Amino acid sequence: MAVTIMSAYVPPGAGLLQIAPLGLMFAVLGFPCSSVWVGFGSALRSYLQDPFRMRVFNCTMAAALLLSLYPMLRAPLRSSAARCVWPIIFAVAGPIRALLFGSRMNIPVSKPRGRPPKLQAGGDAPAADDRYRAPALDKGLDILELLATQAHGLTRAEIVKEMDRSPNEIYRMLERLVARQYVMRNAGGDRYALSLKLFAMAHMHPPLNRLVNQALPVMDEFTRRAEQSCHMGVYDRGNVLIAAQINSPRGWSFAVQRGARVGLLDTASGHVLLAYADTPGLERMLAEHQPTEGEVPITRSQLDQAIASIRTQGLLQRDSAQTFGVVDISVPVLGPDNTAIATLTCPYMRRIDRHLGPDLASVQDYLRQAAQALSFQAT
Repeated sequence: MAVTIMSAYVPPGAGLLQIAPLGLMFAVLGFPCSSVWVGFGSALRSYLQDPFRMRVFNCTMAAALLLSLYPMLRAPLRSSAARCVWPIIFAVAGPIRALLFGSRMNIPVSKPRGRPPKLQAGGDAPAADDRYRAPALDKGLDILELLATQAHGLTRAEIVKEMDRSPNEIYRMLERLVARQYVMRNAGGDRYALSLKLFAMAHMHPPLNRLVNQALPVMDEFTRRAEQSCHMGVYDRGNVLIAAQINSPRGWSFAVQRGARVGLLDTASGHVLLAYADTPGLERMLAEHQPTEGEVPITRSQLDQAIASIRTQGLLQRDSAQTFGVVDISVPVLGPDNTAIATLTCPYMRRIDRHLGPDLASVQDYLRQAAQALSFQAT
């Protein structure tokens, strides 16, 4: 910068008395100006991470640099000052070309912060859907998921630490979430927690109805492939409620009526719900259980053995405890916490006439696929 000032504003043959004031002025003004420039550069770092913004900034700086050469270019090019002007022009031509076109300029890429993208199972590359990233949306969702695990909320500093992001990013996102009433501040204004807005939105459509609407097409596909009936059971006040049921399209099948309440301790659906409940949920379900009519009694040790077997195999297949000649196949529909939100059960009946339908192993495989299609999949 000192060389540029001298070449631009000091006439040829100037003496010490003309150079000294400019040097003193540069010393007095140069340091604070450079400090302000460094400060603005640090503040602009996060803003210029976007490639488009970086290109606009580079072009603006290049134009400003060209304008700064105008005083030198006014002098006659055949004068003695031209010998000083042309080396400077050639010196800045390369950086200007790089700023404008970016062909040879390596812009440092900042290390991504926050939660890393989820990987495909058994792979090192991000999931296929990750190429359509929306960083701002991801940041807001990460904050909501983090606050959902904190019963008493978190301070902004604690959120910044957990998210591994800059305070400015978190501040702006928190303010928007508070303004939209997804997050609330406590009376002291120093802690943030989830509001009840997400809860209210989830209940605009009854969860059970939504689950049934999603399950019916999958269950219908299963019945057509397996040629067997199928029903979905959910836990309800100590027993199992049959929330959905579809008959076999072949006309020959055994079915449980939709809306029926069946036992928790003597049905395949009940055992699978218990096997895929967490420990507090399991104890609560057993405490709320009331025996149904005709329920087959079972000891706690027998129940524990059945639960352990289901967890090992991932399903339950056994002769029905209610109907002779029926084999119950039941698999869990898992939620995001890997607990069962429902079960899909097929009361399998083997035909003995000349029609050869799917065998028991095939039906079991079809039912597994149907349950997996309905289970929560983390993406």
